[in-house]
Amino acid sequence: RTELLFLLLLALAVALGIKTIGTLLMGALVILPAATAKNLSSTLKQMTMISLIISLVSVGLGLWLSNFWHLPPGPTVVLLNSVIFAVSLLR
Repeated sequence: RTELLFLLLLALAVALGIKTIGTLLMGALVILPAATAKNLSSTLKQMTMISLIISLVSVGLGLWLSNFWHLPPGPTVVLLNSVIFAVSLLR
């Protein structure tokens, strides 16, 4: 039941995100933190927590950087997520 609830909530978040911010950006916001966390973790619980932390940090810092440098926020967050992913590959 818990997995079903999680999948339904994830599907709802993705569906709303696609309508709000677009397909490409939503895909990047869902896939990049999970892929980064997979590189840095050994268990599913660790992966979930690391993915959550990476998402929060990249969105918060990306929004701040986009405001500071007067850039569009969506691509800035995705670029920051991509940089974090590239650094995780070096581990």
